[in-house]
Amino acid sequence: MKKEINGVWLGADQFLFEALYPEDIDRVLYEKNVKRLSVFAQAQEELLGSSHVRIMLIPSASQILTEQLPAFASPFQQNQLVTDLENSGISSLMVPVQSALASAHSETHPSDRELYYRTDHHWTSAGAYVGYKAWADSMGFKPLSPSDFTVETVSGNFLGTIHSKLNLPIKPDSIELYRRKQEVPYTVSYQQKKTVSDSVYAMENLEKKDKYQVFLNGNHPELTICSENKNGKHLLIFKDSFANAWIPFAVNDFESIHVIDPRYFNGDIEEYIEENGITESLFLYNIRNFCEDKKLAKLFF
Repeated sequence: MKKEINGVWLGADQFLFEALYPEDIDRVLYEKNVKRLSVFAQAQEELLGSSHVRIMLIPSASQILTEQLPAFASPFQQNQLVTDLENSGISSLMVPVQSALASAHSETHPSDRELYYRTDHHWTSAGAYVGYKAWADSMGFKPLSPSDFTVETVSGNFLGTIHSKLNLPIKPDSIELYRRKQEVPYTVSYQQKKTVSDSVYAMENLEKKDKYQVFLNGNHPELTICSENKNGKHLLIFKDSFANAWIPFAVNDFESIHVIDPRYFNGDIEEYIEENGITESLFLYNIRNFCEDKKLAKLFF
C-alpha cells in the first residue's frame, strides 16, 4: 500500500513519477536561472528578432497526468516558472507547450499513444510531436501532421531512469520512432564531425539499458544536422535531453540545425551564431532540469 518509494510516486496504471515537492526547490538557484534565461532570451531577441526566438519549457509528467498521481502527492507546480518568465518580459517568446500537452492528454482515449513514458522521466515521441506542433504554430508555419509519419515500434522492453530507483517488477515501456514518409536526406555530425551519421536515430542503443539514447545517440556538447533542404534557415537549439526526441520532427524544416547542450558546451555563443549564419534559436528544456541546473550560468554569461 506504499505510495512513495525512494523519491518515486507510485501512480495509477503503473505510472512512476519523480517526487518533487515545493520544498525541494532551491529558491536562490531558481530565481537566478529565471533572471539568467530572461536576460539571455532578450539578448537572442536583439540578435535575431522576436519572431525568430522561442523558449519552450517542458513540464514533467506529474503536471499533465495529474489523475494518475497518488492521492497524497502535492508536487511543485511547474507552471509557476512559466508565469515568472512571462512576467520578466519575454511572454511573446514562450511556446504554450504545457497547455498543448494538457489539451492533448484530455482528448486521449485508452488506445492512444502515451505522452510520457511510465518508467522514465522523458516524454515519448507522441509527446514530443505535441511540442513540435505547439512550437510550429507559435512560429507561424504549418507543422507536419501525424499522417506525414510512419510510426515504428522499435522496443517493447524499455525500463527507464525512474524505474532504476525502484527496480521492482513492472510492465516495460515501448519506444516508438516517427519517420517522415517523404524525407530529405541529411547528415548528423557529432562534436565537430568526429562522428557522422545519416540518421537522428542510433538504433544500436536499443541494445543498451538506456534505450532513450536511440534519439540522437544520447547527449553531446554539440552536434549539427545538415539537410539537403536548401531554404536558408538555420536553427540553433539550446537543450537538455528532452530535445533529443523532439528534433527528429524538425530535421527537414531547416537547412541546418545546430544543437548545443549548455551543460557541456564551453564556446562563445555570439561567435557561434555569427560563424554558422544562425537565423532562428530555440531554448528547449525540461522544467525540473531547468530549476535544478547549476551549469546554465556558463551559457548565459
